[in-house]
Amino acid sequence: MVRRRLTQNDARAIALALPEAEEGAHMGHADLRVRNKVFASLPKDPGTVAVKIAPPNLDALVRADPAAFTDVWGGRWLGVRLDKVTKAVLRDLLTDAWSLTAPKSLVTRFRKLAVLLALLSAPPVAAQSQPVQGPIVHTYAPSASTQREAARIRRICRWADTTAVLDADALLVVVRSSGPDPLAPSYDSFKWLRDEAHSLLNDSGSQFHIYLYAIRPNQRFQQTAHRSYDADPGGASGDPMTQISGNPYPGLVCPF
Repeated sequence: MVRRRLTQNDARAIALALPEAEEGAHMGHADLRVRNKVFASLPKDPGTVAVKIAPPNLDALVRADPAAFTDVWGGRWLGVRLDKVTKAVLRDLLTDAWSLTAPKSLVTRFRKLAVLLALLSAPPVAAQSQPVQGPIVHTYAPSASTQREAARIRRICRWADTTAVLDADALLVVVRSSGPDPLAPSYDSFKWLRDEAHSLLNDSGSQFHIYLYAIRPNQRFQQTAHRSYDADPGGASGDPMTQISGNPYPGLVCPF
């Protein structure tokens, strides 16, 4: 199969998905920034991108593949030929460039979130396997049944809980309702999220909705995962944790 050639729009999309990344411009061409510091540039040549990089890594890449990589702008920036690299390589380069440029506190939070997302995307694990210790979450569950379900999720996934939102790596929200997807993808404040979750609560509803929200440094909440399953699934097991859509396997260690 012929691989699609990457473009600067691919680089732009990857970079802007990183926390607090935004597009800017200097010297007549576009760039990509975090907290107003440039970590990648989109030169006038549409087949290239330049990324910030640690000098030892730059030297190693240029020696390994001079057709794909060049030393630009004095040894701290790597020129990348987009027709010579895969999307996975481009993503790694842009993520590393962002990490070199972003504040340490933002990078630390991003890496913890990456661990959480890796847990969410992992395949089902046999019940006897040893689960991985997950990140710290702050939980909002507005009723007795959702609080019980939240406690069970934390116990099965081995996620630690904190009562302080600012100390958490992510926000775990459990809502019970009859609707398909009651909460929005993002909220500008915890109060708005909490108020909407409470207003949509139906403690006799047919489904549990489990959400994980990334906590941005500006106190915005961005949804990173959503799972729904029947609150009363029936069947022999009687355990809703085995009824998650797309993962109908009994005995999961962590259903996310």
